[in-house]
Amino acid sequence: MVPFTYLQLIEVMAAVRLGIGIFLSTVTTACAEVPRDTSRQDNSRSAAPPNFVLIVADDLGYTDLGIFGSEIATPIIDSLADSGVVLTNFYTAPFCAPTRAELMSNTDHHRAGEGLMQVNISGMPGYEGHLNDQVLTIAERLHDSGYQTYMAGKWHMGKGDEQTPFARGFERSFALLDGSASHYHDQAGSLTGAVARYSENGQRVESLPEGFYSTDEQRSQPG
Repeated sequence: MVPFTYLQLIEVMAAVRLGIGIFLSTVTTACAEVPRDTSRQDNSRSAAPPNFVLIVADDLGYTDLGIFGSEIATPIIDSLADSGVVLTNFYTAPFCAPTRAELMSNTDHHRAGEGLMQVNISGMPGYEGHLNDQVLTIAERLHDSGYQTYMAGKWHMGKGDEQTPFARGFERSFALLDGSASHYHDQAGSLTGAVARYSENGQRVESLPEGFYSTDEQRSQPG
């Protein structure tokens, strides 16, 4: 994992999958709260652990970034590439939820329970349809190491109370639990008549305020 400093939500590079961070993307932030035990570290290294942000973007082509010849202007991502590390040999799943499961668990998405999006195939390990309890999330591990952990955006790895970001290690979170939805306050789901489900710090959000727009809200989360 490569540590990154905080960037604008609209343009950022993820550690596992390069992407433009728009709403309906998972935004994972970890901030150091206490220093780790440095007694075994090389004296030349800083004692302070890094703060970093991970973002995964849906449906982004490799050449949609300026650093790879896109006609889209992505100056913040380009500056990261100029001063940091570009990953050119990595793995990703063919769908959004399995990719998130891999990013969260650092393992194959089947082992994490997201073998096929959120499809639950009864009796088939690896196809529970949500991030299962056979893996630890990056948030759970970081929290145990003294980090403060935050998440904002699309979750799509479980809708039950025990499957929310808050339940899986994020101290603060504002998440769309479904796979897709309206960007506005109407909470319209992607299917006719469906209502988008949001969760804030483990509590269901029953309604969104008038004037709500997803990108603006995600940019302000967590406060």
